[in-house]
Amino acid sequence: METRYDERQDVSMDVESKAEPMRSDHERPPVLTGAEAEAVRVTRSATVLVNLVSAPFYTNSQVPYGISLPEWRALREISAHPGITQTEIAEQTAQHIMTLSRAVRHLTKLGLIEGHVDPDDRRRTRLYTTELGEEMAIEMQHREGVQARHIVDGITPDEVDELLRIVAKLVHHVRTSERPPPPPASRDWRAAIKR
Repeated sequence: METRYDERQDVSMDVESKAEPMRSDHERPPVLTGAEAEAVRVTRSATVLVNLVSAPFYTNSQVPYGISLPEWRALREISAHPGITQTEIAEQTAQHIMTLSRAVRHLTKLGLIEGHVDPDDRRRTRLYTTELGEEMAIEMQHREGVQARHIVDGITPDEVDELLRIVAKLVHHVRTSERPPPPPASRDWRAAIKR
């Protein structure tokens, strides 16, 4: 008799066990192998971690404070670096400039930040928190610290240092190297899915 995996069951495996995880009938063997498969595993794991970190933001911060995650990231940078520009925030946080521009507009409308034209370059606007914005930023940073501490408590201080070193190395690599173009699409998929 065939055993099927039931997602409703709480199935746990012994960590020391060499047993292969059960596959459902519709699961296919992996498409990628070798270095590409390992690279995809790394980036997918990083994505899962980022999603787990970001997921509680709506409940813990957006609801009580009324600002979105991109707005919080902008406010945090402006609080930490008074006089920063939108371009500098985009470079530091790797946020898309249009997302950041919307965030800055909304934060300004809410009275949390204000912009001042740079006297040395009138094309640039330097951003600062208002008194209200700074008060909110300080409080939110404390709340963020509690959440971040919970996440990092899962690893040792030495592992934290190693993780920071590896992430910094990856960020530097991605920012300073040219990405290879992906292989061409095998067909016009946009047209195919519209049929």
